[in-house]
Amino acid sequence: MINNKAYVGTGTAAQEIKQKINMKQDFYTYNSVNNSCVKIKDFIGGPRERAVAFVVNNQAYVGTGFGADQNPTQKFYNYNLGPNLWKEIAYVPGEPRGRAIAFSIVEEE
Repeated sequence: MINNKAYVGTGTAAQEIKQKINMKQDFYTYNSVNNSCVKIKDFIGGPRERAVAFVVNNQAYVGTGFGADQNPTQKFYNYNLGPNLWKEIAYVPGEPRGRAIAFSIVEEE
């Protein structure tokens, strides 16, 4: 959650007729106060599934997972909601991975 809004994006959607996997790179913000979704800038890492995401200091981070070529990746991206801007940041060290787990810790003052 950033400013009481949830951010949802990437993943897959099965096409009913052809039963092929349709990977997504679109992103939306969900506002629970007025029960609405608004499309934001697409994820610049391309179609992605099984990525991880977390928030630190009102900045969203999305990375790893499987790209359209079905290969795992080490790439990570930052989303800044102010200018609605994605940027590629450092790679995750080690082997490329999908189905990873991420979390963030908030320190209370």
